[in-house]
Formats: sequence, C-alpha cells, structure tokens
Amino acid sequence: MVNPYPGKTPEQKRYAEEAFAHILNGYFEDDNTKTILFSWLMPHDFMFDLVTSRLKDKDYELHKISLICSDRETYIENG
Repeated sequence: MVNPYPGKTPEQKRYAEEAFAHILNGYFEDDNTKTILFSWLMPHDFMFDLVTSRLKDKDYELHKISLICSDRETYIENG
C-alpha cells in the first residue's frame, strides 16, 4: 500500500484530517448552504472514510463520484 502521507508525522496527519472535518462542518452550520461539493484527490478509501466518519452527526445525502481514465485516454487527451 502506498503511504498517502509521505514524510508526515502522526500529529501532522491528525491535523490534516481535523482540518478537512472543520471546513466541512463549517458549511453544515451555515443555514444558507444547500449544497457542498468537496473535491479532493483521495486515492485510498480509508482517507475518504476518515473525513466522512467525522460527519456522522450531520444530516446529509452523500454522492461519491470518481473520475477515472485509462492510460490511452490520457495519452490521447494530452497528445
């Protein structure tokens, strides 16, 4: 498995996870916010689970979307 936090201490990992949750929770607290689009590269499911696990007390509908391309499509797109 690839380490998603190369060179980071456990404390730095925790800060990053808490920062994601803090930002998202701030949007949940805003009565004027109807839709939250959180776009971030999360190459491992456990990273996604770390963020969403901190939102369990919130009432929301989750839509998880993945954009995937093959090497060939990437080559054609960039070629």
